[in-house]
Parts: sequence; C-alpha cells; structure tokens
Amino acid sequence: MHITILIDNMNRGGAELVCLNQIRYMLAQGYKVDLVLLSFFGGRLSEIPDGVRLFVLESPPPITLIRRWKCSIPLEKIRWIAPQSLSKVAMITTRFRGLWHMGYPIQTRRLIRLRRTSIAMQFARYLNEEQPNLISANLLKSYIAALLGRRMSKFNPPIVCTIHNTFGYADLDTNHKLMSFFMLLLPESDKVHAVSNGVANSVAKYVPEVANKIVTIYNPIDVSEVTKLAQQPASHSWFKKKSDTSVNFDSKIILTVGRLVAAKNHALLIRAFKKVQSRMNVKLVILGEGELRSDLENLVREFELNSIVSIPGSVANPYAFMARTDLFVLSSSWEGLPSVIIEALACGCPVVSTDCPSGPREILEGGKWGRLVPCDDVTALSDAMIATLREEQIPNDDLRIRAKEFAPERIMKHYEYLAEITIAGN
Repeated sequence: MHITILIDNMNRGGAELVCLNQIRYMLAQGYKVDLVLLSFFGGRLSEIPDGVRLFVLESPPPITLIRRWKCSIPLEKIRWIAPQSLSKVAMITTRFRGLWHMGYPIQTRRLIRLRRTSIAMQFARYLNEEQPNLISANLLKSYIAALLGRRMSKFNPPIVCTIHNTFGYADLDTNHKLMSFFMLLLPESDKVHAVSNGVANSVAKYVPEVANKIVTIYNPIDVSEVTKLAQQPASHSWFKKKSDTSVNFDSKIILTVGRLVAAKNHALLIRAFKKVQSRMNVKLVILGEGELRSDLENLVREFELNSIVSIPGSVANPYAFMARTDLFVLSSSWEGLPSVIIEALACGCPVVSTDCPSGPREILEGGKWGRLVPCDDVTALSDAMIATLREEQIPNDDLRIRAKEFAPERIMKHYEYLAEITIAGN
C-alpha cells in the first residue's frame, strides 16, 4: 500500500508529532510512505524517520535555511515540486509576514488566492507522477491543497481528512474565510477522521453532509519512546536542582507544554498560579513558543512572579521535564485530542486539565485519571492544582497503564482498517 501523508510543515505541534508516529508504524509494516509538505519549515524536520520519501511543494529555499532546520532526510533525497512560472510572483509575495491578515489591498488577497491555487496545482503534479493509493491530509491548508489538487489531477485517489481540532473553535485559531471555504470542500473527502468523539460531533454539527463519513480514531502516542526520552536530564536549572539530592529544593514544580497561542489560554494558568503560590511553595514552567509570548511575559511581570515563573521556549525533549515535575496542567480553551496529556500520563505525571472541547474528558475518562475543571475558571483551576499537589496521588504506574491505551500498536490497527475500507470503497 502506498500512503501519502500531507501536512503544512514540520512545526513542533501535536498534529506533526502524530503524523511522525503514523509514518514510523507504517514503515515498520512495510508500507510505501510519502511525506508531502507545503513548505520546508519546522523543528520536527530533524525527526523524520529514515525510509520515508520527502516531497516539498515549493522551490528549494536557500541552503542556509535548509541547514538551519537540520532535516534528517539528506538534501539530495528531498524532492522539490517547484511552482509554475505563472504563480512565482504569488509565491514570493506571500512569504512576507503578515500578508495573510485581512484588510490588505484586494491585489494582495488575489495573490494569496493565486498562491493557494499554485499549491493545489503542485500537489496535482505530485498525484499524477506518484499515484498513491491513499492521501491522509492534516491541517487546514493541506486539506484544501489535497481536495483542490485532486480536482486538477488526472489521478483521483481517495482522501481522508484528519481533523485535529474542534469545529466552531478551530476557525478562531485561523483565517475564518479559509475555514469556511474548507467546510464547503469537506464533503468531497472520502472519509473524515476525527481524533476524538468531541471533534466528530462538532464536524457533524457544522458539516452534516459528511456525518456518515466520520470515523473516530484517537491519536497514536509512542509511549515506549516517551518513556525512553523521559530518562534523559531536563535542560533547566530548577529540574537539575530538584534531581540533585545534595541541594535543598522544597518547591513543587508545575509544568505545561504548548504553543503560546490563544487556544492554550496560558493567561488563565498564570492567574491561577498566582493564587496557588500565595498558599504553597511552587514554581511554574511554561514550555512552548508563539505569538503571545510578550503578553504572557508582561502578565508575569504585572503579578511580580518573575522569580518563580519560567518561559524558556520550545524544547526538543519535554518528556524529561514531565518525568520530573510534580503536576502537569492543561489550561486550554479548546483542543482536539491534546497529546500532551497522554504524554504526561506516560511519564507518570499527575494531571489537571480544563474540561474544554474536546479531548481531555475522553483521555482522563471523566476525571478518573486527573482532575477536570471548567474553562476560564481561575478559582476552580487553582483549587484543583492545590488539591492535586496536597492529596495522595494516583499511582504512577496506573497513569502509565492508561497512557498505553494510546500506543501505536493499539491505535494504528484502526488506521489500517480505515485505509483499507476507504481504498476499497473508492
């Protein structure tokens, strides 16, 4: 079976990690796997497994940029599908930061639409040349590239759109008009893979035409790899002191991991932490990078928490932090299926999470494996954090057993079945 995984880039997000886990499993099963990126970008380029064929729907960037990302696939093996000359102006123009925002002159928006059409044409060229049995599209721009590209192609393989975020909230995290356009295209997909039941319900609500195409399959998390990486040292002075028995380190450490964007609502966590630190000796570490960094740093300064709140940015191995923290907290306003909760459980770390749409309730089985609190409730979140730190915890081994329910060897069997029935029905 020849499978194509299509995604925007290899940024350090949950969807990208899920795709890598899928690729590793499928390669191990002997499948021919192509990874197709809309752009050559992201910290996970260094994690692409050997054996996958890498295609990029753009001209080769400068060699300095290629070296910066340290892609694990040798340069000579990367297959670049350059845009046609007609759309090169659009390609160059839309690389400038900010041109995706609404309010720019109509000429600029036309160039953006031309760039979108160009990507679809490039993907159509890929389809005509490589002819995969199945396309798995991930994230908004890739959904559109896949569905439009198939329209333009002479070869028409089935497409599965994997929805990683809850409809009704996902458009808050991206261009609203682009999301609306995708909803119009979605009925053309052969199957819709939802990463949680909550996501599935939201898709059926907003695009009822695809209700009979939706299949829920949880994200595969390589628990054995997480456990192995968790044994490495954490690259932060607080965790080094905590691990050093010769140092008197009495503070409890609270950890969160996620992009610094509106969906993750780190401001809620900082406000709740302000209440917690008035009653306990605690420190907070926020791992991640994003557009709201300056806002969060300003909030930390406003609350005079600089000495006990650290925002060190994105790290390659967050599991080393999870294994040494006292509490993991997810404060999101919306999700799809937050892999970080599963990873924290795999590290034996206690969890507190907002009961946001969607995913935390399903992972934690209604609160069996960690406390759930209402969204945007500072008091409820702070109380849950204090209670979890003070009370007797769920045994670490039990948390790890729960995480193993999401291991690839369990989850990927459902992916294989979905691929088989989709191809058979095409």
